This record gives sequence, C-alpha cells and structure tokens, in this order.
Amino acid sequence: FERAIELIQDQPRTSKHISLHLDRKPSRFAEANSDITPLDENGVTIIRDQGAWTSRGRRSSQEDRFVLHEIHGLQDRSLLVAGCFDGHLGTSAAAAASERLPQRITDIIAEESSNSLSLDAILERAWDDICDEYKTGCQNEEQCIANYDPQQGVLEAYTGGQDAVAGTTASVVTVEPNLGTLTVLNCGDSRSMVVDSDGKVAFRTDDHQPEFELERFSQGIKAGLPYNQPECRFSKWRVAVGDYNYAVSRSLEGPFATAMGIISTPDVSILRTPPGSTVLVATDGIWEVMDLGEAAQVLRKVRRDGMSAADAAKTLCSMALEKGTRDNVSAVVVYID
Repeated sequence: FERAIELIQDQPRTSKHISLHLDRKPSRFAEANSDITPLDENGVTIIRDQGAWTSRGRRSSQEDRFVLHEIHGLQDRSLLVAGCFDGHLGTSAAAAASERLPQRITDIIAEESSNSLSLDAILERAWDDICDEYKTGCQNEEQCIANYDPQQGVLEAYTGGQDAVAGTTASVVTVEPNLGTLTVLNCGDSRSMVVDSDGKVAFRTDDHQPEFELERFSQGIKAGLPYNQPECRFSKWRVAVGDYNYAVSRSLEGPFATAMGIISTPDVSILRTPPGSTVLVATDGIWEVMDLGEAAQVLRKVRRDGMSAADAAKTLCSMALEKGTRDNVSAVVVYID
C-alpha cells in the first residue's frame, strides 16, 4: 500500500488517471517452493486442494459455521486454517469463533513476543482469547447472549431467555507447509481426522462427551461446585445445565454453563502426515450416521476418482442427510500431496 502511494505521488500533477496493476504472490499452498524445506521426507509441503460444504438438516435453523482461511506473509510463516463450529442455542458463539479465530492467530504470530511460540501454543492461546472475549461479552450473568458484530468487531450482550446462552463446539486443523506439520485443536464432539492414501484412519480427535469426564464432575461436586452428575438415559449420556441437557462436557459457553462444569479446555495435537493424505473436519451431524472407517473410504474413493475437495465435502454432507441425520452437517476437506 505504501509503495502504491509513492507511485501515485510521483506522477505528474497533470495526470488525470492512473492505473495500477496488482499481482498476487503465488500461494505456497498451490505449488512447492524451493525455499520450503520439510523437516523430514514425510514433511507436508503442498496442499493440493481445499473445500467446504454445509447443509441444514432437520433443525429449524442452521447453526453450524466453518472456516477455511489462508494466512500469508507473517514472519515467513504461511498457514491454512480449516475448522468447523457446531453452534447450539443460537449462532452467536459459532459465528464469533469462526470469524475471530483466523485474525487472532494472525495477531499472535505478528507479536514480537510470540516469536518463540510453537503453533500449538499459538492456536491454543487464540482459542482461549476468543473464549474469554465471548464470556466477558455476557455482562448479565445467567440471562444474556453474547452477540458478535463482524462489521464493528465487538461483542454485545443482550437479555435472553433463562439460561439460554448460545455455545459452540470447535474442531480446527492448521497446516504449516514450511514445517510440514498439522496442528489440531478440538473442543466438544465435532471431529477432525486424517486419512492416509490407502484409506486408513491415521489420526482422529477424541470427542468430549459427559461419560468420559465422570470423575471431573464428581470432583467438582465434592468441592462444592454447582455441577450435576452426568446421567445415561436411553443409551445417551447427558449432563443437566439449568433448563437444558448437554450432550457434550466441553464447548465454548457463557458464564452460567461454564460455572456448571461445561469447560472450553481443548485437546491440542501436533502430527505429520505422509503425502497423499486427506484431512476432514466435520460437525457431529455427520458422525451421527457415519463412522470413521466409512468416511475414510468415501474420501479415498472420491479423491481417486478426481473429485474436488469441495465436492468431497458436499458428498459427505449429502450422504449424512440421506442416512437420516437429525442434525445440521458441515465438512471441510483438504487434499495433501
């Protein structure tokens, strides 16, 4: 921008029209560059394709959000941020997380103090910052919803129903080609997985469901916290939070649900993937009717058939709807060479 201003100012005052032609630098995700040196022979250097799809299921509204965002030119780091956010009781939390996360990652990388931070620390810090912003946006304790205004970039609280505060799960994968790594953050029951070239599941995140955190809730109750012990009814585990029953033990919530034991602490993993891998991030509407193995085989087939990543995401969402999922469905697919 400064160079463009200099060019304009250098023109003769008699000039009435000036044309500027701007060329975008080639993306590191489109082709391999000579300055990218993987740490080992299995380092990820090329993202061949990327795409996403979302569909409303049998719900009255679509509360899912996704992010597919490239970050370039910061301290010689380039990132792809791919994630899904499954909102509930409204869209405020999912919208805030999906819209704020890429910018917060960018801001942290740009800070001089973060030069020594690894990507997993950066991603976790960005998520924690967004969770704190969202929770402080609720100023009226139990009766508020934090509404994010993307144009103004602010969070505003307003009165809502009893305990009805929007929340969201999150599953996010960041790809850093120049280091050949994937960093995965997961909070809730949206899920990320990596499929190798043979269609086998090389990595998957763990769902945060109440039955897996019985001890944490028990310890909280013993400590005098206002937690409720999760219960299993009709083969499904739920934990009572005010007037609602939650199927997850971790997600981004307002102050009330947080005080009741629904925490936003994520799992964060770092891994390498061999060439030919496919990354899938999807909300639980897909996992309600498809298991990991089936999704992996679908991705292997459609990729070998030459289907784009966007069409692969659409295919998975369509299959989930045909199988009768009751939830909204969203998927992000990334092909790695």
